[in-house]
Amino acid sequence: MAEDHKDRLPHLIVYETASTHRFTRPGSGGGRTFYTPPRTRVQHAESLIQQFETVRRQENEIVQEQKAFGLDARNGLYLSFESDPGFELKFQGLEYQRSGIELCAVKKVDDREIATVFVPEGKLEYFLNKIIRYRDEDTTPKKPDQVGKPKEQALIESISAIKLAALEQLFTDDQAFFPAEKKAIWWEVWLRHSERIDCEAFLREHAVQLEMRVSAESIHFLDRTVVLTYGDRGQMTRSIRLLGSIAEVRRAKETADFYTG
Repeated sequence: MAEDHKDRLPHLIVYETASTHRFTRPGSGGGRTFYTPPRTRVQHAESLIQQFETVRRQENEIVQEQKAFGLDARNGLYLSFESDPGFELKFQGLEYQRSGIELCAVKKVDDREIATVFVPEGKLEYFLNKIIRYRDEDTTPKKPDQVGKPKEQALIESISAIKLAALEQLFTDDQAFFPAEKKAIWWEVWLRHSERIDCEAFLREHAVQLEMRVSAESIHFLDRTVVLTYGDRGQMTRSIRLLGSIAEVRRAKETADFYTG
């Protein structure tokens, strides 16, 4: 594995090239203005609520499938949040670690910014409440001559679409490296850490059921573990859906032989 892996932070932004950039949170002080597309407040909120309800109807099916597979902790699903073309996504507001909501990956595709977020079972209301606050509540003006603004305005107005994330959204390499439909490759799988379950051990234990080969060795970082797995797109898609512990995937630049020596 390349030496620069040691310096990488787990949350990465990928801009249509093979290069990656450290995920950094902006300071609380000044900075440039954050622009969002023109929105009709109620109409935009209702559109997002409808999209959100579509996702929520699928939550129980996904969680039950995970539990039937043997996963009784860290159940949940991956959501994809997209910006409008030419605009940025206020993705910093999508993570809430206290509830286990974790920002996994941010990438730019066709001039849209796309953030993938893992949401634990029962925590979807966190986002729905933000949309409702935007629709119904205003901030308190600081001066008598000022008017309030919609709460959560920057975040909600930066979002154009909410849907279940697919493999493509968790793939943080250049799209040119994304394999063809039935082509099996070695994937670089970045696993999130959990205090409730050993995600690497669970992956290895269920590799046969997932029809995936797993490298004998792994690399550990502060809050990520990297493992190589071998399979096609369909097998990796199923692994993401059932495991609930994958933060991102890339095409392995080294084969499993590199891990085993």
